[in-house]
Amino acid sequence: MEGYCTLNSDASIKGDVGGYAIWIVSDAGRLRRYGRFRTPVSDANLAEMMAVINGLHLVLTAGLPVQTMVVNTDNAMCRSVINKKGAYRSQNRALQEMADILWSMCQGFPTIYAKHIKGHTRNTSARHVVNRWCDEYARRGRLGL
Repeated sequence: MEGYCTLNSDASIKGDVGGYAIWIVSDAGRLRRYGRFRTPVSDANLAEMMAVINGLHLVLTAGLPVQTMVVNTDNAMCRSVINKKGAYRSQNRALQEMADILWSMCQGFPTIYAKHIKGHTRNTSARHVVNRWCDEYARRGRLGL
């Protein structure tokens, strides 16, 4: 399907140090990146949103011609922010600010939606294999490997 792009992401945190991994597949090919977050991360949901934001930023800056963006994530909050079209609300100021940033990044795509991918399984489907790669490399990113 022309203009179709899938973003898979995951995050890992321990203390206030976090890492992320991104696996993007589009008509133009595949991109994989991982690393450590530059700023301290105090919450797993924040880290997961930051990972998706990094992936969306990578797609936008790469200039990929995306009409439909699918975000595969094991994080319910990320799915909620994307699928509720930014209507997510939190009492936690940091989470709300990150959710607002995530939704503003989503505006760069004509169509965007998030799908659930169950994490930490032995399922052998392509989506699960990619999720395991993201899980492992987010940990490596956190550790600076």
